[in-house]
Amino acid sequence: RQVLRPYIGNLPDITRFNLFSGAIIAVVSFINKQLALFLIRTTGRDAISTGDFAFLFKTWQGPFILFLGFLIIFVYFIFDLIGQILFSEQLLRGKPDIKEVIKGSFFSIQKFLNWDSVPIILYIALIAPLVGFGFTISLTDSLYLPNFISSVINSVPLYRVLYWIFIAVFVFIGVFNIFTLHGILLSDLPANIADDESRKMMKENWRHFLKAQLNFVLLNVVYYTLQFIFVALIPASLVLLLIKDSTGLRFAGYIILFINLSLFTLMLTYFKTFYMMRMTQLYHQYRGEEVHFELRVNKTKWFITMAMLMIEAAFLIGISFVLANYFDQIFTTKVNTQVIAH
Repeated sequence: RQVLRPYIGNLPDITRFNLFSGAIIAVVSFINKQLALFLIRTTGRDAISTGDFAFLFKTWQGPFILFLGFLIIFVYFIFDLIGQILFSEQLLRGKPDIKEVIKGSFFSIQKFLNWDSVPIILYIALIAPLVGFGFTISLTDSLYLPNFISSVINSVPLYRVLYWIFIAVFVFIGVFNIFTLHGILLSDLPANIADDESRKMMKENWRHFLKAQLNFVLLNVVYYTLQFIFVALIPASLVLLLIKDSTGLRFAGYIILFINLSLFTLMLTYFKTFYMMRMTQLYHQYRGEEVHFELRVNKTKWFITMAMLMIEAAFLIGISFVLANYFDQIFTTKVNTQVIAH
């Protein structure tokens, strides 16, 4: 209970921060996308394909589109990663201030405007999603090798061996440089010095670090297993046993589906912050600083959070009722078959 209390007790502040930072990312992403689409359409194109990248370097629109691409990466880097670290530090101290975190995240970007930080940003944006370890941004965390590349790698033994060597090398790099961002942001260290300090801390504490990672993975497994059993499997079984009419089955089925999707999405965002809270605590611990989460219970924040959850639950039930009764009218079937060569 004492282990989980700092995480559960900070749910209201975590919810507010994720909503606020998510809203900023959503607005900037929408504007960025519209500008990029406008520039692409001025060239007579509707999209950019893998065989059409040359125009980026041959037209006046190309450099602007590339700039927008780098800009959105930095926006996610600022509010999706730097913000999480700074917010976790404030939670650790018991003084969460979302406005201060957003302001600090924005001005912290100047610490990464140097050549030493380029490999860090490239690893976070491109390498970490591919190797499956390290801090990532939600813009690219689902990045993967296309099937036409992975199939070639898997079909040639030499390529497969080289690929797994690549994975092992970059996982090793990711593990031993895991606290680089914390060093830059929390200790105001230059990127190269933060790299050195992170490697030094990991050499001395790698066993404890691996144990902490294993505990976090097990916590995730336990949570999602319990959610599947008590929020999906048992309710679905009871519905099938007790409800016989088709409309009632659809209504209950939609409720169970939407609630599970909501919980899954919600806890993914929470666990990201939980993980960063734990990593921030480990960073101070490995530096020899005894810091523990200071929890201040705010009943008003808890009331607002619970009210938001109740409103969401009512909304999901309403949507489930509408879909159960008017699905065919809302999603009318349109048959317009065409044979298209691809």
